[in-house]
Amino acid sequence: EKLRHDPPHRLQINSAGLGEADMYTLAHFFGGSTTLVGLHLSAGKPFAGPGDVGIGLLLPRLHCSSNTELSLPHCDLSAQSMPAVAALLEATSSSVTKLDLSGNCVGALGLKILAESLRTCCLESLNLADAAFMLPKQDGFGFRRAHETSTDGLQALAESFCAGAGARLKCLDFGKGGLGNSDAAPHLAVMLQACPALTHFAAGDMAVYRPPTGIMADPVVDPDALELLVDAIVSHPALQTCGTHGTFPIAEVRADILEVLRFSHPSAPAEEGCCVLEAAILATLLPTNNSLKALCVRQIWGASPSTCCGAPQTLRLATRMGGAPVAK
Repeated sequence: EKLRHDPPHRLQINSAGLGEADMYTLAHFFGGSTTLVGLHLSAGKPFAGPGDVGIGLLLPRLHCSSNTELSLPHCDLSAQSMPAVAALLEATSSSVTKLDLSGNCVGALGLKILAESLRTCCLESLNLADAAFMLPKQDGFGFRRAHETSTDGLQALAESFCAGAGARLKCLDFGKGGLGNSDAAPHLAVMLQACPALTHFAAGDMAVYRPPTGIMADPVVDPDALELLVDAIVSHPALQTCGTHGTFPIAEVRADILEVLRFSHPSAPAEEGCCVLEAAILATLLPTNNSLKALCVRQIWGASPSTCCGAPQTLRLATRMGGAPVAK
């Protein structure tokens, strides 16, 4: 009833379990002249999200003003929703500056549709954390090929950034689980080069791990992918934070003003504390005589010297710290 008489300019609904009928109701009230500056719909467990049909009903009825934030995390969206998202972005041109699709399985096809629409936008923030766009390929019978993934979506996004979509981008987040393996590294490096204003970049460690060779095989770092991605990050002129969780303070490390540093996110469980990428960045940037007094390393995977991480990486850091305590 309140929406009927006074439609809001900013709407935020969290964990409400909105369904298709609710989206139809919202679409009815937003069909007028209301100009929206912010929309945040989030479900998350145990609630179901609005889904493709619900979002398809709502988005075509929205009118966005400048600097609009469109946030749809964990809304049970798939590639079927991306045409509606793309149509909104193209219709509003430079209006939408922040887009959050984290936690939705948009797939490679969905990312390709989104990438094309970004060419007409001026996004400043794009969150695709855990969007599952590197899905296993399938054979002619529909069965998944266990060790092959598609990077078509990432390639399309990189090409879109190179065409100008990344000119104003300041935040790019792929989360810790959205990237399947080291096949993603070349495309991520291209994106970093195409986004000169980027200050925040998050990409999980799996972006530097080779595809597994078997179901029970341990992950192994791809040294070429690791070097390629580290070089792209270290050489970027504007990055302030980066890494697996996007919390690694690369600007402060570069300025050598840190005294205590943790590799993994403070709230991350120990089993999620993979930090191969951060370790490689730190080993590259940290001068021999530095101000670091304490270093906390939480479970670095891949202790084999051939992987260029794990124990060898920690030893490199320890020698550069000049005897400062290293907690592993």
